[in-house]
Amino acid sequence: MTPDGPGTHDGAPSDRRGGVGAGGAGPDASRPEAAGAGGAGSDASRPDAADPAPAAAGDRGGAHDDAIPAGDRPPGQRILVFDRWSTVVFAVVSIAAAVLPDPFELVAVPVSLALFLIGSGAFLWAYLVAISRSRFVEISVGGAFFLAGDVAPRDVARVLRLLLGIQIVVAVAVAAVRPFTALAAGVLAPMSGLGMMALWGAYHGTFPPRADPAARAATATTADAGEDAGDGAPDEAPPPAQ
Repeated sequence: MTPDGPGTHDGAPSDRRGGVGAGGAGPDASRPEAAGAGGAGSDASRPDAADPAPAAAGDRGGAHDDAIPAGDRPPGQRILVFDRWSTVVFAVVSIAAAVLPDPFELVAVPVSLALFLIGSGAFLWAYLVAISRSRFVEISVGGAFFLAGDVAPRDVARVLRLLLGIQIVVAVAVAAVRPFTALAAGVLAPMSGLGMMALWGAYHGTFPPRADPAARAATATTADAGEDAGDGAPDEAPPPAQ
């Protein structure tokens, strides 16, 4: 052991503490608060101290890309798409069968029958949905099954009515061109357009809410009480005789 104490090795004095005292950059340098005057070093080493601007921008961009404007896609898109394509298929095969009945009649008749069955099932399902919704809203027959009034947006109502009209015109025209043949079954196909219209109205139609029966009864009772009070009021006394 040397006179300098236990902090020396092989006679060489240890300068660790001396270095600390000179500039304060010894062990204190490893402390997070000593990395800089304003704590910039410790903030930079923390993973949550990164600039949040790019992430926020990316989140906003992703939300903008995934968002779909409400006015661009009306409700009931599947119903509209099916009705549109079924009308196109029916018109094409029916007109082709009217021109060349021998090869295309075997396709036009099954298509017409299939559309009739689909439309009948859709109409029945729409009826059940309308009954279920009638507990909460005031559903009218014309509004639910024919989109009368303001039940549906104008574009939706126009498209569904136009498709139904096309089906009717094609069916009647083909049956008139080829009477007394199997192609006359085409007059059943417009049931598909009617069923799709009813299905859209039952599911997505806008109807006024049904009034509470208790509130309705209270209103009727108040009105009856007012009428009874008016009837029971004493008549005005006649003027005295002159």
